[in-house]
Amino acid sequence: MSRSIRSLLLAPLCLAAALSVAVILPASAQDTKAPAAAPAPATEAAKPAPDTVLATVNGVKITEADAEVAETDLDPQFAKLPPEQRRAAALSALIEIHVIADKAKSEGIDKDPDVQRRIALLDLRALHSAYIDRDIASKITDAELQKRYDEEIAKTPPVNEIHARHILVKTKEEAEAIIKQLDKGADFEKLAKEKSTDGAAPQGGDLGWFSPGQMVPEFDKAAFALKVGQYTEEPV
Repeated sequence: MSRSIRSLLLAPLCLAAALSVAVILPASAQDTKAPAAAPAPATEAAKPAPDTVLATVNGVKITEADAEVAETDLDPQFAKLPPEQRRAAALSALIEIHVIADKAKSEGIDKDPDVQRRIALLDLRALHSAYIDRDIASKITDAELQKRYDEEIAKTPPVNEIHARHILVKTKEEAEAIIKQLDKGADFEKLAKEKSTDGAAPQGGDLGWFSPGQMVPEFDKAAFALKVGQYTEEPV
């Protein structure tokens, strides 16, 4: 189904949902015979009851509680939206899910063994998450987490790491010429951007942090023999 056709199918349902949401918002009225009062400070609208029906799709009611669950499953990008927009996005997603799922059932897709296995797995995941949240995660304190973190760190042997840059060129002669420039006070990072031939060149040859054994042996040995601020005096 194309996106445009899908939009046409969902349009009447979205309108119904919008109307359903609208009636639960607090109404305001002004008595035209009385003098206008000073505007009252804005107050947050009362939260609808969990069983408040927001939309109906093919006879199935979508409630406030359903929308609240769906909101937790939205992509992280929706987290920056205002609450009312997040809820609208969740409701829209629920409506589309119901419409497409009903279409799938009408075509017998829900009888497919692979689909049934996926549905069963989703049920298990939901139960797994609910149990973890209710009976495990909710009972772990910050102090316990810190204690476990400290214990794990204590078990981890210290690793010697260094943060280095390099300049990769094709010939020994090029490398020697660059070393001469460094001897005269040239900036290593600038030279790396200008002359290095690998992907780290735009970052000034920055290789980040690494531990022994992560680089080729020759480079590894030379790098760990240097002191902070030094560079190799011979090509590696």
